[in-house]
Amino acid sequence: MNSLSESPYEIFLEEMQVEFEVDGLKVVAPARAVLYLRPQPNVAFEMKDVPSALKKAAEAGSSQSGTTESAVRVPILSGGPTVIKLDNGTAVNVIPSSMFPVQKDSVLYGCTLPCVALDTGRPLTSIQFSVMNFSRRVIYHLPFLEAPPWQITIEPVTDLDTLWKRQKSDPGFAITHSGTILRADNSQFSVQDAIELLDALNAFFSFVCGTFCSPLNAVGLDSNGDEAWKRWGPHYISPWSHPRSWFDITISHALSEIFEGFWQEYKADPKGQGRVLRWYAHSNETDVADVSMILNQVALETLTLSAVGAKPPKTLTGNWIADALQQAGIDIQIPAFCSELQKLASQENWIHGPHALVTVRNDMVHPNVTLTNIPIDAYREAREL
Repeated sequence: MNSLSESPYEIFLEEMQVEFEVDGLKVVAPARAVLYLRPQPNVAFEMKDVPSALKKAAEAGSSQSGTTESAVRVPILSGGPTVIKLDNGTAVNVIPSSMFPVQKDSVLYGCTLPCVALDTGRPLTSIQFSVMNFSRRVIYHLPFLEAPPWQITIEPVTDLDTLWKRQKSDPGFAITHSGTILRADNSQFSVQDAIELLDALNAFFSFVCGTFCSPLNAVGLDSNGDEAWKRWGPHYISPWSHPRSWFDITISHALSEIFEGFWQEYKADPKGQGRVLRWYAHSNETDVADVSMILNQVALETLTLSAVGAKPPKTLTGNWIADALQQAGIDIQIPAFCSELQKLASQENWIHGPHALVTVRNDMVHPNVTLTNIPIDAYREAREL
């Protein structure tokens, strides 16, 4: 796959015939499915000369009812369709437009991402997919992920270095990697199994990058190698960026082992883990310390509840979080690089890092909790910690 052969503003998906209904008229028209990349990725169906298709539909309806061609009149239509049917029989919800019936060149947008474009109901033997805005740091360091029974191969696009330079000057969205999913024993699996794993990969890729990235344009193949399931577009995704995250290229060989543990945790509570990872990514992307700290504490409290249970009565929130961090082997003391936060902790008698984080956060969100003269560097250090 050569990503620079694609436009930086759209990715072509498929040519097809679509069927839709407006004001009782059943219309068939040619369409071009495209993934628009700006301002935010969205699946769109571009159609040419819609009024002619409407006229043909009206003429066909009139001939069936016995009306002469000279008496045919295309009715005044109230708006575009809310559902279209692809030529493979798949129904797709779309956003209607009041101008859709009368514009010669028209566009209908999918209501949700990802958008299912084919579902035959047949079991799958493999899935091929792309990855958008994944970290350049794994360009040569992620041959595969393994979490029994799954084996996932990830490869960078051939021009990733050139793409990286282009994205730095014009941040947006681009396909950076491709992947394949198989079972280790090559056995079949269901579409629901595939969706659960793709959702987990979406969360894991975002976790690795510290910002939202996503698998997209997944195609599931059956035992004959035919397309049996297809899904277009990514989950929510952030424009190309390079924020700091926990991921260190020197441990990239361990990503497969990390994914195996991640997969076990994620599938046990996909909703809860997904929520925490969204807070993490949002807090990591923002340069506003206040917003970042608020999101971080929500995430820490959620993880603490999962790790050590509900907070005991009269227990300080900071101590409750500290217990969970210590169980995970994480140092709870304020490190030396947070010099301003250390000074403030000494003045306010904070006993460890979580105590400091919770108190500074409470000062932000509760008007009756006020600390005087908190240096701006202390807020920044608290965010980093």
